[in-house]
Amino acid sequence: MIAEGIDLTEENLEILDEYSTATYPDLRKCINLLQQNCADGQLKRPSKGSGQGTMDYMIAAINLFKQHKIHDARKIVCANARTEDYEEIYKLLYRNLDWWGATDDKQNAAIVIIANRLRDHSLVADSEINLAATLIELASL
Repeated sequence: MIAEGIDLTEENLEILDEYSTATYPDLRKCINLLQQNCADGQLKRPSKGSGQGTMDYMIAAINLFKQHKIHDARKIVCANARTEDYEEIYKLLYRNLDWWGATDDKQNAAIVIIANRLRDHSLVADSEINLAATLIELASL
């Protein structure tokens, strides 16, 4: 980022964290998104429908998850996720247990919710409804 003339401000570090969280473990995808969204010395969040990648919507959703706006994030994820994205979304939810609470009890409850819904993922008639239900349950923690 320094080579691109981007200041390491708190906001830019938050945006960087959103990119890396959304694309983990694909470092190449993260770098490509960062390069596409660096302009005029600023790191920008991709706008909805920018066409810069299929997981752009997850960056916006991650920002909402971190602000505990779970229902808003659910709307974005369910409106944009493709069927082939769902398993990666469950992994993302699991890798970020701190979104669901700081205590061991809340994080353990989140693990159980995520595991149960991931198990059901291949059994349900509508995977989107299952994912939405997962996020609703997590929001209630």
